Amino acid sequence: MEATAAFVPPEEPLTGPLRNWSGTYRGAALQVDAFMDGEHPRLRITMLGALAQLDPEPVQEYDLLAVSVEPERAVYAIRFRGGEAWSPVTFYRAAGGRAYAHFGARALPAVEE
Repeated sequence: MEATAAFVPPEEPLTGPLRNWSGTYRGAALQVDAFMDGEHPRLRITMLGALAQLDPEPVQEYDLLAVSVEPERAVYAIRFRGGEAWSPVTFYRAAGGRAYAHFGARALPAVEE
């Protein structure tokens, strides 16, 4: 059996704005805000409800490194606090057109204003 290669961002990450992926995504226990900090894409993760009370830092911010950016799907790399491994964060549109942020086995729908 062959081992699967670890997910890592390219040595030369893609650059550019988040475009149509900027915004707020929310599930029952998490809210994710994708935004630009100057020229750098960032992700703010806010734990909600009872989960927030269990973590001394319920709000965390991370850099996003672009791996693949297409009109209907974008993949970014993130390294969570205290971690050495990279994890993918995928933004995509479902068949009905609603945007989602998907990471860590969670698919969070965009908050529609």
